[in-house]
Amino acid sequence: RNRDIESSKIIQHGLPIRKGFWSSSEKKTKSTLRQELELDKDLPIVLVVGGGDGMGGIVDIAKSLGNKLGASSATPAYQMVVVCGNNQRAKEELSKENFPSGVKVQVQGFVNNM
Repeated sequence: RNRDIESSKIIQHGLPIRKGFWSSSEKKTKSTLRQELELDKDLPIVLVVGGGDGMGGIVDIAKSLGNKLGASSATPAYQMVVVCGNNQRAKEELSKENFPSGVKVQVQGFVNNM
């Protein structure tokens, strides 16, 4: 909708992140962060988050998305990180899943770095 706000008064900041997850004195490059998180430096990342305290259906969503992304190429064209939170069953099931070769998949349980 047009709210009659001048575009010069709109500033995009990105996602709000509380101070506990970043330090103004510690500046890391995107490349360094990807290396620390064991992510490919060149592939786009798809993040799926859910679990016991999050959204339901994370297994079906991750499988469907991973299969769709993986079908796009014979070699990895994407990487998908699935954070299952406290849902151990989802983590175990997705860790055993044989995703297509077009997507690299990293399955995590509960994490404290996001």
